[in-house]
Amino acid sequence: MMTDSNGNRPLKIDVAEHIRLASSVLRHSLLMIPKLFPDKEICTFDYHHNESDNKLVEIRLDTATLTCFLNKNSICDSSFLFLDNTNDLIHYIDYFNRTFVFDHSHQTWLMKKSYICVRKDEKEYFIALYPLENTNTSDIN
Repeated sequence: MMTDSNGNRPLKIDVAEHIRLASSVLRHSLLMIPKLFPDKEICTFDYHHNESDNKLVEIRLDTATLTCFLNKNSICDSSFLFLDNTNDLIHYIDYFNRTFVFDHSHQTWLMKKSYICVRKDEKEYFIALYPLENTNTSDIN
């Protein structure tokens, strides 16, 4: 049985809802994103890496953190789900395989207006969503 991050109560992962929320922020502005989540904790901050300056918006969900990466025009051009428990990743992959077409050449699942992939950084696996119009092989691989 799953519990919250404090180990308190049973939780049910609503994968479909998490993906809907991660998809809903794509193409929205920094001003609009908080309006999509009136009852959620939201943190906005500047992100500096190499010579790049961007803004990030983090939204706390029940069993994950949704992060929106904003481009220089303050529009969300990618979103990421960082799971509280990476063991839950199997539930997401199972949902993706049942719900979306898998593009073997790019290793992504195709949605109507965006695509999903699983990524790994130096610490953890996470789920990434990108608008379809941003698709190119350097983004996917």
